[in-house]
Amino acid sequence: MHLPPIIASCLTIAFIVFLFRRDIREKPDVSGALWLPLLWLVMTCSRGFTAWLNIFGLHVSGAASLEEGSPLDACFYFALIAVGFCVLLQRQVRLSEILQNNGWLISIVWSDFPFVAFKRWFKVLGHPIMVLIILTEPDPEKALSRVMKRCAYIVVPVSILFIKYYPELGRGFDT
Repeated sequence: MHLPPIIASCLTIAFIVFLFRRDIREKPDVSGALWLPLLWLVMTCSRGFTAWLNIFGLHVSGAASLEEGSPLDACFYFALIAVGFCVLLQRQVRLSEILQNNGWLISIVWSDFPFVAFKRWFKVLGHPIMVLIILTEPDPEKALSRVMKRCAYIVVPVSILFIKYYPELGRGFDT
């Protein structure tokens, strides 16, 4: 059965909404802060923020070079990191102790592009922040399960939609 792409898109969105409504009805014992790691994971598993905007017709120019990266992507990830940092502060996680025990920043010293390395290091700093949000939930195991399920609710149907109905989006590889 081959549907027109617009109908397949609508059905995919309806299916994703159905999955999320079913998930929320289960009354999970997790906080709303888990939407941050979910958004981070979906973006990490798929495309950057500007790539999604371009797909939806909001054409945003990217970076001049691969080393520079997209300023809009940087702002998006910075916002997620900042909000995640605030969540961790509210949960009274001792971030100074975590940073003190991990000498990550020194790794930019031997880079050929130290400023670029610093920007990438800063983005990677979001990974442990998002992990800490999950681990500081009342039930970290349930929180991790919920984030992974919700990520699959989005990534798998959209991937199938893109591969089958929008091959120019679903079958390419971009570095």
